[in-house]
Amino acid sequence: MQTPLVNMNKNQSKDLLATSALKDAMGAEMKNRTVPVYVKMMAGMAGGVAEACILQPLDVTKTRLQLDRTGQYKGMVNCGTTIYKTEGGLALYKGLSPFVTNMVLKYALRFGSFAWFKEQIAGGKDKPITPTINFTAGLLAGCIESVIIVTPFEVIKTRMQKE
Repeated sequence: MQTPLVNMNKNQSKDLLATSALKDAMGAEMKNRTVPVYVKMMAGMAGGVAEACILQPLDVTKTRLQLDRTGQYKGMVNCGTTIYKTEGGLALYKGLSPFVTNMVLKYALRFGSFAWFKEQIAGGKDKPITPTINFTAGLLAGCIESVIIVTPFEVIKTRMQKE
């Protein structure tokens, strides 16, 4: 398992882009106004649920391969099909509930704290946002998310997946 500071930003830019369309749709009625933080949080949460449901089978397969000390599996595809054949399709979703909870909380915290930090660092809602402000707000939001949400949930999820 990677340390929180190494792990926190590897997918962050993808996540921010992937949920921006959803965030825009959720705030469409507010075209000429600022999108409230709670809308940004909800957009992040919805994106987190979708990501968890799509990626869970790959994550279970990856975890089983990492924990395989006997050489039972010959690769990702073999591992996934073996799990499916011997344990059933639902086995590929072991650990989904903490993963979904993790993603919902992680993205809510990430998007909410990112918006809040940007506003605080800039000195108000109507102040211009510079790349330095975006970077600093993203760094702070990522650190908080990683320490409070990601690390504890990764431990729980990994323990559930290895069974």
